[in-house]
Amino acid sequence: MAMKLVRLGLAVSAVMLVAACAMQPPLNQPAASAEASTPIKAAAVKDGKAHIYAFLGTFHNVFADMPMKTSANFTVNGITAGGVNRDDCLFIEVPPGTYSLAWQERAQGPMALSTQPTQFKLAADQNLFVAFDVRNNGLLAGFSSSLVDRSGDGVGAIRSMKVVLPDAVALTSLGGMAGGGGDVVNLACTSAPGVAWNVWIDPDKKVLMSETLAADGSKTYTTYPVQITDSTYSWDDRPDSVAMNVHRSIDRITGRMTVAGPNQTQPPTDCLKGAVPMPVPKL
Repeated sequence: MAMKLVRLGLAVSAVMLVAACAMQPPLNQPAASAEASTPIKAAAVKDGKAHIYAFLGTFHNVFADMPMKTSANFTVNGITAGGVNRDDCLFIEVPPGTYSLAWQERAQGPMALSTQPTQFKLAADQNLFVAFDVRNNGLLAGFSSSLVDRSGDGVGAIRSMKVVLPDAVALTSLGGMAGGGGDVVNLACTSAPGVAWNVWIDPDKKVLMSETLAADGSKTYTTYPVQITDSTYSWDDRPDSVAMNVHRSIDRITGRMTVAGPNQTQPPTDCLKGAVPMPVPKL
């Protein structure tokens, strides 16, 4: 897939470069339990989400191929979901939708290799296996890297690997906005330091409830029709007034809320999945 040339091999051998990268301190991703790892390795998880398996692939040297040893970070929609060492497989669950995936060598600086973002549209219960490959193109052409779809042989490729999980913050950002199946989703949004407010979304009835904080600390609640797509929750505060309407949209992947409307200068707001129950009976 997409390849990006970022370093030359004029004076250093491929083996030396790979070995140098492998000497970096290991990444510390949380490991899946033995019980959870069994269905993950068998690609047998059926929970309505899409499943991404990310692992190191092959170093294609001039004379022979060998397993990749370079620790690398893996990004989803620009968010670093976590990293892998040799013999790690990073398992990520996300809501069905379209995602931009990329690799970045953990080593930083001008010699670090990375891949261009590649988009995948993932369905419920789909398993996508992606590897990080590096190729030695010869002394003059240097080294290049690629994100390779290994879904055809992925189960066999990860059979002996350790299953690791995304960083906790990334997991909340990537998978915490999904909702569905009749569950009311609570999002805790921060509009200013120390100022937080809640919204609740009923995905079945397409209704959103927003919490408003008054200066005296009291709270009021307003409901709106909400538009739900694979990537956003969006609604209009004043759909009856063109002059006063404010359109709000929450990115279901990043949790970032943006506001558009006449004379609007409100900066983006960050939202995370919360656990506050809806304060009135379910709508």
